Amino acid sequence: MSHNSKTIPQINFVITNDIKNYLKSKFLALILLTLFLLKLLIKGPKKTGFF
Repeated sequence: MSHNSKTIPQINFVITNDIKNYLKSKFLALILLTLFLLKLLIKGPKKTGFF
């Protein structure tokens, strides 16, 4: 029983860790995209450069 209760949370932790990393990368990409769009909105339709 003790062996079983040890392995299950470990697998669960690995899965949740993978999901966390995935969501973190998606979240960072979303933040960068919104910042990029905000920059475009602030600058207006001028096509001088993105940054």
